[in-house]
Amino acid sequence: MKKTSQFLAISAAVATAFCQLSFAQQASSGLTIGLANCCKEGDVFQDNCVANVQKMAKEAGVKIIFDSAIESETDDRSLQFNQVKKMIDGGAKAIVISLAKGGKKFHQEIVSYARGKNIPVVAYTRAPSKTLQRDFDNLYFVGSIPDQAGILQAEMIAELWKDNPDWDKNKDGKIQFAIIKGPNTNPNAESRTKWVTQTLKSYPEMNVTAERIALENADWDRERAKNIVERWHNGGLLDQIEFLVCNNDNMALGAIDYLKEHDLKMPVVGVDGLAAALVEIEAGNMQGSIFQNGAKQSGTAFLIAKNLAEGKKADDGLQEFTFVENGHQVMIPFEKITKKNVNKYK
Repeated sequence: MKKTSQFLAISAAVATAFCQLSFAQQASSGLTIGLANCCKEGDVFQDNCVANVQKMAKEAGVKIIFDSAIESETDDRSLQFNQVKKMIDGGAKAIVISLAKGGKKFHQEIVSYARGKNIPVVAYTRAPSKTLQRDFDNLYFVGSIPDQAGILQAEMIAELWKDNPDWDKNKDGKIQFAIIKGPNTNPNAESRTKWVTQTLKSYPEMNVTAERIALENADWDRERAKNIVERWHNGGLLDQIEFLVCNNDNMALGAIDYLKEHDLKMPVVGVDGLAAALVEIEAGNMQGSIFQNGAKQSGTAFLIAKNLAEGKKADDGLQEFTFVENGHQVMIPFEKITKKNVNKYK
């Protein structure tokens, strides 16, 4: 696994570290920061990130102006631009943002407005383009390398498969796997899907043979994932699937909801390390997850934004973190969770 090891070594070396205008906190410091979320309520990972920033801001005496754009297949791109504009016009001295999907042009509109007002922007989870980061000195990103999540998932699947030969339903020595994917064009979903597939299929040193037999998009949504598994079951495809790979835990939990309701057993893995997923891992209903440290991502984004809003250097007081890409990014490694180490993450 030379290629895999080299990739993960580079990823791990990048950093070691620590996630509507309806919410506002009065602050003793007089500092105001805008918190712009991309997603509707119910995206557990994003909800946790928002709560984490709000908690840290309260403890630091910083006023937060918070708003949520609704991300969907037909999202009006003006929603997030308008929320950021209102925050800046309302006195925010920095913006912490989980960017909605929409691509470079959409993100450029937000960044251009902030740059015109000399307001720093710190994104987390979804990265703005490197071009935008080069063009705007006050644009930062805190996240994790999405390729790494897919590679770690593949490693986990290979390890679990070797330990459980009875999972090979048709006894052909090959893993027939299916993927429940996040939103199309979402860079995290695309990278996780690509790398879990490529790693399983293209790394013979893993000593497994794998074949992807199904791929569907559930848009990070639990209920949609459950419906996909139901459709696969009714159509007979589920009988052919030996391993279910999900781009995030919320969708993995939806799949498990259906499996439990119909007394079906199937190995399932996800990404994020959500609390509800840890419960299912401990119970043996879910075989693993790749921990994405949303608290470190969103918390670090807040601390950088606070520094910049106060006129300090971005990394002031953040010696534990390694800033890369000319000092404009912090990347936090993913980690594997299985039943063997789940208590550490609980």
